Amino acid sequence: METGKVELTDIALLKEYQEGNNAVSLEQLLTRYHKPLFNFIYRLSRDFPLSEDIIQESFLKVIRKIKGFAPAGENGFKQWVYQIAINTHRDTIKKKQPVSSVKLSEIASCHPDNSYDCVELLEHLTPEQKEVVLLKVYSGLTFREIAEVVGCPLNTAIGRMHYALKTLRKKLKYYPIFVK
Repeated sequence: METGKVELTDIALLKEYQEGNNAVSLEQLLTRYHKPLFNFIYRLSRDFPLSEDIIQESFLKVIRKIKGFAPAGENGFKQWVYQIAINTHRDTIKKKQPVSSVKLSEIASCHPDNSYDCVELLEHLTPEQKEVVLLKVYSGLTFREIAEVVGCPLNTAIGRMHYALKTLRKKLKYYPIFVK
Protein backbone atom coordinates (compact mmCIF):
# COMPACT_ATOMS: atom_id res chain seq x y z
CA MET A 1 0.00 0.00 0.00
CA GLU A 2 1.44 3.37 -1.05
CA THR A 3 1.18 5.83 1.82
CA GLY A 4 2.91 8.86 0.36
CA LYS A 5 3.47 11.42 3.08
CA VAL A 6 0.45 10.32 5.09
CA GLU A 7 1.56 8.64 8.31
CA LEU A 8 -0.46 5.54 9.04
CA THR A 9 -1.84 4.97 12.52
CA ASP A 10 -0.61 2.14 14.69
CA ILE A 11 -3.84 0.26 14.02
CA ALA A 12 -3.46 0.62 10.24
CA LEU A 13 0.17 -0.55 10.35
CA LEU A 14 -0.75 -3.44 12.61
CA LYS A 15 -3.55 -4.49 10.27
CA GLU A 16 -1.22 -4.29 7.26
CA TYR A 17 1.34 -6.43 9.05
CA GLN A 18 -1.21 -9.01 10.13
CA GLU A 19 -2.50 -9.17 6.53
CA GLY A 20 0.95 -9.95 5.15
CA ASN A 21 2.84 -6.66 4.51
CA ASN A 22 5.46 -7.85 6.99
CA ALA A 23 8.63 -5.97 6.20
CA VAL A 24 7.41 -2.39 5.84
CA SER A 25 4.62 -2.25 8.40
CA LEU A 26 6.47 -4.00 11.20
CA GLU A 27 9.58 -1.91 10.60
CA GLN A 28 7.53 1.29 10.76
CA LEU A 29 5.86 0.23 14.02
CA LEU A 30 9.12 -0.71 15.69
CA THR A 31 10.89 2.40 14.43
CA ARG A 32 8.05 4.59 15.70
CA TYR A 33 8.38 3.23 19.24
CA HIS A 34 12.11 2.57 19.49
CA LYS A 35 13.21 6.01 20.68
CA PRO A 36 10.33 6.69 23.13
CA LEU A 37 10.62 3.21 24.65
CA PHE A 38 14.39 3.46 24.90
CA ASN A 39 14.15 6.87 26.58
CA PHE A 40 11.59 5.53 29.05
CA ILE A 41 13.64 2.43 29.91
CA TYR A 42 16.85 4.47 30.13
CA ARG A 43 15.21 6.84 32.62
CA LEU A 44 14.24 3.82 34.72
CA SER A 45 17.57 2.00 34.59
CA ARG A 46 20.13 4.77 33.94
CA ASP A 47 22.19 2.13 32.16
CA PHE A 48 22.62 2.58 28.39
CA PRO A 49 23.70 -0.98 27.46
CA LEU A 50 21.07 -2.50 29.76
CA SER A 51 18.40 -0.28 28.18
CA GLU A 52 19.45 -1.41 24.70
CA ASP A 53 19.20 -5.05 25.78
CA ILE A 54 15.76 -4.52 27.33
CA ILE A 55 14.43 -2.81 24.21
CA GLN A 56 15.82 -5.56 21.99
CA GLU A 57 14.23 -8.24 24.18
CA SER A 58 10.96 -6.27 24.26
CA PHE A 59 10.86 -6.03 20.47
CA LEU A 60 11.54 -9.76 20.15
CA LYS A 61 8.52 -10.37 22.40
CA VAL A 62 6.43 -7.98 20.28
CA ILE A 63 7.47 -9.77 17.08
CA ARG A 64 6.63 -13.19 18.57
CA LYS A 65 3.17 -12.09 19.75
CA ILE A 66 2.07 -9.46 17.23
CA LYS A 67 0.28 -11.79 14.79
CA GLY A 68 -2.35 -12.61 17.40
CA PHE A 69 -2.52 -9.17 19.02
CA ALA A 70 -5.88 -7.36 18.85
CA PRO A 71 -5.62 -3.81 20.21
CA ALA A 72 -8.25 -2.44 22.54
CA GLY A 73 -8.78 1.10 21.35
CA GLU A 74 -6.81 3.61 19.37
CA ASN A 75 -3.81 3.60 21.75
CA GLY A 76 -3.94 -0.14 22.37
CA PHE A 77 -0.71 -0.90 20.54
CA LYS A 78 1.17 1.86 22.36
CA GLN A 79 -0.04 0.58 25.72
CA TRP A 80 0.86 -2.98 24.75
CA VAL A 81 4.47 -2.19 23.74
CA TYR A 82 5.00 -0.08 26.87
CA GLN A 83 3.59 -2.91 28.97
CA ILE A 84 5.97 -5.39 27.35
CA ALA A 85 8.91 -3.03 27.86
CA ILE A 86 8.13 -2.32 31.50
CA ASN A 87 7.61 -6.01 32.27
CA THR A 88 10.87 -6.88 30.50
CA HIS A 89 12.60 -4.19 32.57
CA ARG A 90 11.13 -5.55 35.79
CA ASP A 91 12.14 -9.13 34.91
CA THR A 92 15.67 -8.02 34.00
CA ILE A 93 16.09 -6.05 37.23
CA LYS A 94 14.87 -9.01 39.29
CA LYS A 95 17.59 -11.15 37.70
CA LYS A 96 20.35 -8.59 38.30
CA GLN A 97 21.77 -6.90 41.34
CA PRO A 98 20.44 -3.37 41.94
CA VAL A 99 21.77 -0.83 39.46
CA SER A 100 24.46 1.33 41.03
CA SER A 101 23.82 5.00 41.58
CA VAL A 102 24.86 7.41 38.86
CA LYS A 103 26.37 10.82 39.55
CA LEU A 104 24.29 13.87 38.67
CA SER A 105 27.01 15.12 36.32
CA GLU A 106 26.78 11.89 34.27
CA ILE A 107 23.00 12.13 34.05
CA ALA A 108 22.98 15.85 33.24
CA SER A 109 25.16 15.24 30.20
CA CYS A 110 22.43 12.93 28.84
CA HIS A 111 19.64 15.50 29.18
CA PRO A 112 20.70 18.67 27.32
CA ASP A 113 17.08 19.83 26.83
CA ASN A 114 16.54 20.42 30.54
CA SER A 115 17.49 23.74 32.10
CA TYR A 116 17.88 21.74 35.30
CA ASP A 117 17.95 18.03 35.87
CA CYS A 118 15.21 16.40 37.91
CA VAL A 119 16.67 12.91 37.66
CA GLU A 120 18.28 13.25 41.09
CA LEU A 121 14.88 14.09 42.55
CA LEU A 122 13.31 11.01 40.93
CA GLU A 123 15.72 8.84 42.90
CA HIS A 124 13.71 9.72 46.03
CA LEU A 125 10.64 7.93 44.63
CA THR A 126 9.72 4.29 44.98
CA PRO A 127 10.18 2.25 41.77
CA GLU A 128 6.39 2.15 41.32
CA GLN A 129 6.05 5.92 41.72
CA LYS A 130 8.95 6.50 39.35
CA GLU A 131 7.30 4.33 36.68
CA VAL A 132 4.04 6.29 36.91
CA VAL A 133 5.79 9.67 36.77
CA LEU A 134 7.91 8.68 33.78
CA LEU A 135 4.97 7.16 31.90
CA LYS A 136 2.88 10.28 32.52
CA VAL A 137 5.47 13.00 32.00
CA TYR A 138 7.75 11.56 29.33
CA SER A 139 5.47 9.11 27.52
CA GLY A 140 2.22 11.08 27.73
CA LEU A 141 0.02 8.18 28.76
CA THR A 142 -3.29 8.75 30.54
CA PHE A 143 -3.75 7.38 34.05
CA ARG A 144 -6.03 4.67 32.66
CA GLU A 145 -3.32 3.65 30.16
CA ILE A 146 -0.68 3.78 32.91
CA ALA A 147 -2.80 1.53 35.13
CA GLU A 148 -3.05 -1.02 32.32
CA VAL A 149 0.67 -0.82 31.51
CA VAL A 150 1.87 -1.30 35.09
CA GLY A 151 -0.92 -3.73 35.98
CA CYS A 152 -2.66 -1.90 38.80
CA PRO A 153 -6.09 -0.34 39.40
CA LEU A 154 -6.70 3.17 38.08
CA ASN A 155 -6.92 4.65 41.58
CA THR A 156 -3.59 3.05 42.50
CA ALA A 157 -1.89 4.71 39.52
CA ILE A 158 -3.40 8.06 40.50
CA GLY A 159 -2.38 7.50 44.13
CA ARG A 160 1.19 6.71 43.14
CA MET A 161 1.36 9.96 41.20
CA HIS A 162 -0.14 11.87 44.14
CA TYR A 163 2.44 10.51 46.58
CA ALA A 164 5.24 10.99 44.06
CA LEU A 165 4.31 14.65 43.65
CA LYS A 166 4.06 15.05 47.41
CA THR A 167 7.56 13.59 47.83
CA LEU A 168 8.96 15.74 45.01
CA ARG A 169 7.44 18.91 46.50
CA LYS A 170 9.12 18.17 49.83
CA LYS A 171 12.46 17.53 48.14
CA LEU A 172 12.22 20.72 46.07
CA LYS A 173 12.46 22.72 49.29
CA TYR A 174 15.97 21.31 49.75
CA TYR A 175 17.06 22.13 46.20
CA PRO A 176 17.08 25.96 46.02
CA ILE A 177 18.14 25.88 42.36
CA PHE A 178 14.65 24.60 41.49
CA VAL A 179 12.78 27.33 43.32
CA LYS A 180 12.14 30.47 41.30
